[in-house]
Amino acid sequence: MGKACGTGLTLSATGITKQGEGMTDESSTLLDLGRSILAPYAALPGAACAAITGSSAEGHADRFSDLDMTVYYDVLPSEADLQRARGQVSDGTLIWSMGSYDEGEFAEAFRVGGVEVQIGHTTVARWEETITAVLAGREPGSPLHKAMSGTLVSVPAFGAERLAVWQTRIRDYPDVLRVAMVKHHLKFFRLWALVGRLETRDARLWFRQMLVESSFNLLGVAAGLSRRYFTSFQFKRARSFIATLDRAPDNLADRLDALWASSPAEAARSLHSLVSETVALVEGDLPEVDTSAVRKALASREEPW
Repeated sequence: MGKACGTGLTLSATGITKQGEGMTDESSTLLDLGRSILAPYAALPGAACAAITGSSAEGHADRFSDLDMTVYYDVLPSEADLQRARGQVSDGTLIWSMGSYDEGEFAEAFRVGGVEVQIGHTTVARWEETITAVLAGREPGSPLHKAMSGTLVSVPAFGAERLAVWQTRIRDYPDVLRVAMVKHHLKFFRLWALVGRLETRDARLWFRQMLVESSFNLLGVAAGLSRRYFTSFQFKRARSFIATLDRAPDNLADRLDALWASSPAEAARSLHSLVSETVALVEGDLPEVDTSAVRKALASREEPW
């Protein structure tokens, strides 16, 4: 759960609660560990802000959880300075790294006391460009949405004022992003029309793939309508997320779960109903979005000759 700067409250996926309410012991342990690890980074030249995010910030970490953090810099410190900071809190051995120091954005992982610590490093300028791109609707299908939602619940280690400004920007979900999200995810393969053909062609694996893609697109459309950030990348805690959607088909979580326990014919019929209800929501909320292609797919039927 992310601390709301200047208050005694926390922000969660479902609302505002008292800090620490419902937080696992593992989350508290990881938050304390994160603060201690980030202390040397706070002393680096150019360091502007650092935040703990992921399951520890959200309050539901367990003993398999890693520790996710990001450090933001007005100017990146030297690589030698960064290595020294890492050496102050670990043996300095990297598990993995990705991105590029030269590009001003990279991440690295190492272990501290058995915990995998993942730290992202980026410049303030690069991060603010990313926020601008997402809010402008230029990244509707990107994992960057995970960074946006993660920032909203992140806990500042230092630079809380900077983090609060970014959280305010990200929380103000604009209409252009809402429309972009809906348009991007309003794509559904017509399984209901082809299920008879697929059942005779040993295509159950592909059928499941199409169900997965359609399910993610249903969530993406509902997220856009509900002004929520969404990405299928490492999507977890589906029911908690769905509970935050105020513009979605009724009983969406139960109905999505039921797709996997149903026969292909039943799943196809259920998917048709979910898509129909989703299209109706889009047409009611965003009449400027063209739903004709999906309407055509919904009306499609195929009979054997």
